[in-house]
Amino acid sequence: MAAGTGRCHHASDGRQLLVFRGLMGFGFGGEWAVGAILIGETVRARYRGRAVGTVQSGWAVGWGVAVGLYVLTQSLFPPETAWRLLFALGVLPALGVFWIRGTCPNPRCSSGPPIGAAIVRPSSGSSAPTCCAPRWCARCCAPAPKAATDRLGRRPALVVCAVAAFVIVLPMTLLNLPTPVFTVLALPLGFVASAYFSGLGALLTEQYPTELRGSGQGFCHNFGRGIGALFPLLVGLLADALSIGVAIAMFAGIAYLVMAFCALLLPETRGAELTGTVP
Repeated sequence: MAAGTGRCHHASDGRQLLVFRGLMGFGFGGEWAVGAILIGETVRARYRGRAVGTVQSGWAVGWGVAVGLYVLTQSLFPPETAWRLLFALGVLPALGVFWIRGTCPNPRCSSGPPIGAAIVRPSSGSSAPTCCAPRWCARCCAPAPKAATDRLGRRPALVVCAVAAFVIVLPMTLLNLPTPVFTVLALPLGFVASAYFSGLGALLTEQYPTELRGSGQGFCHNFGRGIGALFPLLVGLLADALSIGVAIAMFAGIAYLVMAFCALLLPETRGAELTGTVP
C-alpha cells in the first residue's frame, strides 16, 4: 500500500497515476484483512469485537491526519508540488511494518495454507455487507461504539447501524434541509457508518477456520469493495435522469437495507473460539 502511494509521487501523467493508485488500493485490501485477522487471533473472544473495532476506528484518526497534511502542504507549497509531497508522506506508515514484524509474534492460532475451494461457502455471503456499505455517503470522523459487537452480538450491531443509517440518509438526500440541520445529521450518520465498518473485522474473522481465514476474509472484503466501487459511477449515471439527491438516496437506502438483511443470514459468532478445523 505504501509503495503504491509513494509511486504516485513520481507519476508523470494521469495514466501512471491511475496505475499506481490501483496498486495502492490492491495493497490496502490485503493490509486491512491481515491487520484485522492479526488482532482477531490475538485477543480473547470476549474482547475481540472491541479490540478489532478499536483498531478499525483508527481510520478516522488517519483520515483527520490526512486532511491536516493536505491543508499544510497546500499552504506551504505550490499546487504542482503539494500533491506530490502528500503522496510521498504516504510512505511513512510502511515504517510501522518493521516494528510490527520485530515485536508482534504470530498468534498461537497460526494460519496454514489456504484451501481455495472452501472459501466460497455459505458464510462467504459475508461479502455482501462490505459491498452494501456505502461509505462514500458519509466520511465523518466519528468514534465507533467498539463494544457494541461484544454486548449486542455481531449481527444485531450491524442491523442496528444499517437501519439507523437508512433512517438518517433519506432526509439528508431527499429533503432540501438547511445547512445547519444537514451538518447535524451528518454526525450520527458518520457515527453509525464507522460503527458497522468497525464490526465487520470481528465478524469476518469469525466466519472462517484458521486455514481459510486470510483468504476468506480478504476475498469477502475485497469482493465487496469491488462491487461497491461501481456505486459512485452508477449514481452519476442515474443522476442524469434523476436528481443527484434521489440517485444517492436510492443506492444508499437499498444498500443499507440489503446489508441489514444479509447480516441476519450470517451465523452469530459472538464469543466464538477461533479454531483450525476446516468444516
